[in-house]
Amino acid sequence: MECCQGGKAKLETYFTVHEVARKLRKSEISVSRWLREGKLPYTQVSERRRLISESDLQNFLDRRRVASPKKRVDVVNKHVASFEDRSLKTEDRAGDTREMDVKSLRKEISQLWR
Repeated sequence: MECCQGGKAKLETYFTVHEVARKLRKSEISVSRWLREGKLPYTQVSERRRLISESDLQNFLDRRRVASPKKRVDVVNKHVASFEDRSLKTEDRAGDTREMDVKSLRKEISQLWR
């Protein structure tokens, strides 16, 4: 229950498993699995009836929002750039070890894939 202006209580909107499945274009089996696994909170109103609040459904969807591929690549590149000044210990097939900076290692790897 939420409180709004004037101190009047406002009931939140709730959806059945069927309604959530229809809204998300998923099967009721998938929605029931999310409930069972604890991924989507619900209110048990009777032995066989579960209701999902609108805010819980929105939170569930927000947690599954994925950045576009370009944004993900930018994030990866940013993290990789933070390792550029570090060195790594590498070992070849003969068991010989050597230290290499990340930039040189990336260059060597790219040459191997050509």
